[in-house]
Amino acid sequence: MRILPWKSTQPVSSTYRDGNVVQISGPNGLYTIIYGVHILATNPELIPHNTDAVVLETGAVQWTQDPEKALDYLQQHVQYQELFRRFEQDHISVLFADVNYKTFPLLIPLLDMVLLEAEINLGTRLLKKSYRTMRKKKKSAGDLAKITAGVVGGLWLTSSILSELGRVGSMLIGIGQKETAQFQKLSSELHPELFILIKKIRDTVIGYKMQQYALSSHHNSVAAVMGGAHTGLETQLELNERIKINYLERLKPILRVLVVPESLSQMAQLEFKRGQWKLTKIHEFPELKNIIFS
Repeated sequence: MRILPWKSTQPVSSTYRDGNVVQISGPNGLYTIIYGVHILATNPELIPHNTDAVVLETGAVQWTQDPEKALDYLQQHVQYQELFRRFEQDHISVLFADVNYKTFPLLIPLLDMVLLEAEINLGTRLLKKSYRTMRKKKKSAGDLAKITAGVVGGLWLTSSILSELGRVGSMLIGIGQKETAQFQKLSSELHPELFILIKKIRDTVIGYKMQQYALSSHHNSVAAVMGGAHTGLETQLELNERIKINYLERLKPILRVLVVPESLSQMAQLEFKRGQWKLTKIHEFPELKNIIFS
């Protein structure tokens, strides 16, 4: 097992979307994101034939202490179970680049949901108040301004949950995936304060590691199989590494308290050799390590 350091990377140049598959190309390689639903199997034919390695979203699965045990578990996961025969036949490596949290896994989504629920409640109240004002028979100029402000504010505050529900629905029925992905990306940019733990930190770290991995001359095509909610990974793969590092630096207090350090600063690579999956490399990322330990 070798530990490999990585260098800097440059931003990518173009994005192509087809249903639940997105390809982002640039000077360092080709990145493919295959979105799915955690309760449905992913079609192995969606992975490009020239793919060198695939990042699997691990979520609450702790991979840092025993990556091979984590892989055994993921082989039985419904979203991934049909992929492994393809990985074995085409000699595609599996990468664990996701972030693990120290706390009880169910607590992390709850922390993110507190702020989301507050925004939904406030947004709903604003829309209801605007509706009541609209029904008044006599309206003043001040009423019209209140209606406008209430509708705009209410829609902004509720846009995040609307984008999440729309995204889940489109992934389940297989219709409108391009439109809901774009809506979700827009909503994420409008709400930088939401889903920091369950999406934004993880997307940022995974995007950084994928770009760094692609710098190797022998690994210029990297894919990721993710849940449909992780459209933020596209944004991260379109940004240069300095923007991602700066964002994570601002979250240093949170990362030091909640994140398993090795899951932030390392990435595990597993390969299928002699009939079994083995951990072959641990990739180390010094800039990510400095965030935790500096």
